Amino acid sequence: MEIEKIETNLKRNLILHSSFLKSLSNTKMAENNSIRIDNTFTFQEFLGFGGALTESSCYVLSKIDSNLSHSILEEYFSKAHLNYQFCRLSIASCDFSLSSYSYAYQNDLSDFSIQQDLKYVIPILKKAKTHNPKIKFLSSPWSPPAFMKDNHRLDKRW
Repeated sequence: MEIEKIETNLKRNLILHSSFLKSLSNTKMAENNSIRIDNTFTFQEFLGFGGALTESSCYVLSKIDSNLSHSILEEYFSKAHLNYQFCRLSIASCDFSLSSYSYAYQNDLSDFSIQQDLKYVIPILKKAKTHNPKIKFLSSPWSPPAFMKDNHRLDKRW
């Protein structure tokens, strides 16, 4: 049995380096080198890997050559490559945004808007979805809106 190992190790200058392990059954003391898979014993369902698309990463992808941007998104999201299944999104700004912003500044949410995300984030999300139509999105806030905080600021300055 051959086992393919794919490794990224910056110290060894390896990026998605593929190699095959020798057949374990041909080695002495194979019982110490065996990988046993018991498919009758399960823990939890593995849903997949993913990454984050922040305003700054979407900005960069929108400003570089369109062919390069397409290739990067294909490498991350297409089934032929990394096949990311998840994408984390920030609800409003995060530490990797171009500026601090909120979806709402009024406590009644009367001014709610995703206008800031329409410029860079949403277009890149749509492009990522063309490479993996089944991608799932997970959104989480980096900070509550300023009206929910004691200092009434999005950033942490006092």
